[in-house]
Amino acid sequence: GDGGGSDRAAGFHTYNASLALELLMEPKAVVLLAHRADDSGTDRIPVGTYALVTRDVRRSGGWKACKYQMAGYYSRGSCTTYAVLDSLCVKVSQSADGTWRADDSFGGPGCHPKQEWSPPKTRRIHAPSSGQPPKLSTVRMLSAGHVTVRSARDPEMAALNITQGTMFFAEGAAEASATGIILLVLGLALLVPGLLLSAPYVRRLVRGTAVLQARSKALKKDTLGPTDVFDDIL
Repeated sequence: GDGGGSDRAAGFHTYNASLALELLMEPKAVVLLAHRADDSGTDRIPVGTYALVTRDVRRSGGWKACKYQMAGYYSRGSCTTYAVLDSLCVKVSQSADGTWRADDSFGGPGCHPKQEWSPPKTRRIHAPSSGQPPKLSTVRMLSAGHVTVRSARDPEMAALNITQGTMFFAEGAAEASATGIILLVLGLALLVPGLLLSAPYVRRLVRGTAVLQARSKALKKDTLGPTDVFDDIL
């Protein structure tokens, strides 16, 4: 069914697709239940409030940028985009009294710096060209809906934070080496025009020096006396 109609699935009654999609757009509180290993209790860990489907309307410079870059629907200078909640990842830690809680080290309770340590990971849905909301079948197909719980003491979390999510520890040295090579190439490139421009002046300088030396020798011979000439020959 389309965004304004109804969907029918095997074994289920017909329902209003538009109403169902609006319900999916309502933020819901997400809570994890952590059972302690010693069976001393269960901890409720609030993760946040998230909607399964989000709609965003913002100003756009044109329909091409809206459609091809943002996968949105353009109308009257605005671009409407949709996104579906793909997954949640939360890192947790245990306090001294044994209580489990969401750990906000490194900037948030999420698991990756490229998401600014925010738990949700969303996926863009192509907005229909009709201007209607996306079909529920599209939402079901794209939405994975899984939750991952990581330990805040996991060394991978610290490694992701140090490397800004790249897991490449030699990035600083590589950047410095690349910068040095680039500066060396630029220096050589700038040196070549200077040498070409200075070549005529160098040739003139060499010729001028040779002429001055020749004139100096000639002048010296003209000013020498008989004795000086004899001494020069000896």
